[in-house]
Amino acid sequence: MADAKYGYRVKDQELEITLLRSQKKPGSEFGDPQDADFTENNFGDIGEHSLNYSIFTHAGDYKQGGVVEQGYALRELKALPIAVKQGSLLSSVQVVSCDNYAVVIETLKPAEDGKGVIVRLFETHGETQTASVDLSYFGSEVSEVNMMEELIAPLDATQGNVELEFTPFEVKTLRVVQQ
Repeated sequence: MADAKYGYRVKDQELEITLLRSQKKPGSEFGDPQDADFTENNFGDIGEHSLNYSIFTHAGDYKQGGVVEQGYALRELKALPIAVKQGSLLSSVQVVSCDNYAVVIETLKPAEDGKGVIVRLFETHGETQTASVDLSYFGSEVSEVNMMEELIAPLDATQGNVELEFTPFEVKTLRVVQQ
């Protein structure tokens, strides 16, 4: 497992991982050598690199072994501020939750049009799943939208909670708005 985009290969009962990869032929066709950032843009292996990877052994298949959950635990959560407000911070807050570990909350972001919050989830086990998702922190009006954040259908939300049905590996995108 890794928290980045390394290349992996399994061949003849051996595991391989490619940690760094650079161009075979850097040169002027990839930019002007006189530019200050030419070296950085054309020689990806120059400089310091921080790599994070692990081998996770488990019993059973990836579902029984909890591989998806372990993979997400390895990744560092990236949070970006979306607004600045006066006041004190809570020590912790749960803003979205899902009761089915086979359904992953992948994305939480402001809607592109500024109307509400977008939550993207997907099914990881390749099976039909039902999940109860609590979105009440952000509001009680919930709609399913497509990847372009266009309305598919309003959802029946009880106090910001929705029941969702997932087909194998399905991605769902929700918009949550305060009423």
